[in-house]
Amino acid sequence: MSLIFVNLRWNDPGPDRYAEIVRAIPQDGCDLPRGCLNRQLRRQGGALMATEAWDSEASGGPMDDLVTAMRGAGIEDSPQTAMFSVPAMFAAAYRRPAPATTDDAAVPPAVPEPRSASTLEDVRQLAAVASAGVGA
Repeated sequence: MSLIFVNLRWNDPGPDRYAEIVRAIPQDGCDLPRGCLNRQLRRQGGALMATEAWDSEASGGPMDDLVTAMRGAGIEDSPQTAMFSVPAMFAAAYRRPAPATTDDAAVPPAVPEPRSASTLEDVRQLAAVASAGVGA
């Protein structure tokens, strides 16, 4: 199996329309179609760009989901489309984390305590130890 990437480009709908489209189109883990691992929308120069990652070509049937949603947001033009595939071994970067369970919520994250700033006395003690070890 391969990952399928779909790049779509529409002529720039303008900044006001772009904000409206971003609110209307699900992105990055929020209500994406089955098989869609990731979706990103962005403005680039004079264009609205979208990139989708799909878990396989078989699940690509609903790849027109974004085009349909864009038409619902008032963008009637068909996008320029480019598709390519990469080996499935690269899928690890696109897997969504499993939802936290109640047991996971009780375990605090492993974040080390910050070190306190060294005092002048600490620096003097380290210097004395270092100089004592030089002559030994």
